[in-house]
Amino acid sequence: MEHKPVLLHEVIANLSIHSDGIYVDGTLGAGGHASAIVEQLSTRGRLIACDLDPLAISHGENIFRDAHNVTLVRDSFKHIPEILGTNHINQVDGILLDLGWNSDQFTDASRGFSFQEDGPLDMTFDQASDSPDRLTASIIINTWDERELADTLYKYADEGFSRRIAQAIVENRKKSPIISTTELAKIITDAVPAFYRHRRIHPATKTFQALRIAVNDETNVLESSITNLVKKLRQGGRLLIITFHSIEDRIVKRAFRELENDGYGNCVIKRGITASASEISQNPRSRSARLRIFEKNNTYE
Repeated sequence: MEHKPVLLHEVIANLSIHSDGIYVDGTLGAGGHASAIVEQLSTRGRLIACDLDPLAISHGENIFRDAHNVTLVRDSFKHIPEILGTNHINQVDGILLDLGWNSDQFTDASRGFSFQEDGPLDMTFDQASDSPDRLTASIIINTWDERELADTLYKYADEGFSRRIAQAIVENRKKSPIISTTELAKIITDAVPAFYRHRRIHPATKTFQALRIAVNDETNVLESSITNLVKKLRQGGRLLIITFHSIEDRIVKRAFRELENDGYGNCVIKRGITASASEISQNPRSRSARLRIFEKNNTYE
């Protein structure tokens, strides 16, 4: 599956790129947005790109092997202030976060993100981590209690049948541990009402979304990062964030509004930017994407 960057034209237009500027792509992924940014830069311009996924960094090293103004870092966007400090950069002209998944992650069954093919219940972005506290989807599914499971599915995916699904998971794991993506998907499908099985999206979609968010602590990382990222912008610099579901979008919308109220700058295009009908027809994944933009207009650090 070829990964197409969403809202590419809108991102480049709204970053308002200066050829000699310094920009950050906090979610390198397949490198589509980063490549387009680099095309706009002179040899004096610079791009810092980071990603927790070692495969994304390896792929980026191939893409940018001849680009001497690109620095790749395997780390989370929450550490962008520290990454900039390490590279002796105080402030930048623009930062981009694309919170969508990378198609390569979903087509690789061993990552455990998708139920389309059988794979282990992993779902971690940082598979290279050897931390003893490393959380996986398997740990959540096989050890968390029923209430905690149900609350997670509801909180991170608005899953209306969260309690039914959690109960079914707990009942099934009593017989033997749940170890694969397709096994979990079948448990979910069997647990929900018949009408829920025949909708446009698979009945396991929301559960898998919630597990991915919980495993990678995505909402907490996002919520705790936004103000710190705005502080690293130069006056007139912009933070662009692309979200793909209402939970992320609410976090970004609320954070931008609070920053605006606190005098850091302004939200650009209040409702955000969504994909055109043309883009959706060529890249269905863009259907749920929303781009929000915050422009810093003071010198707060």
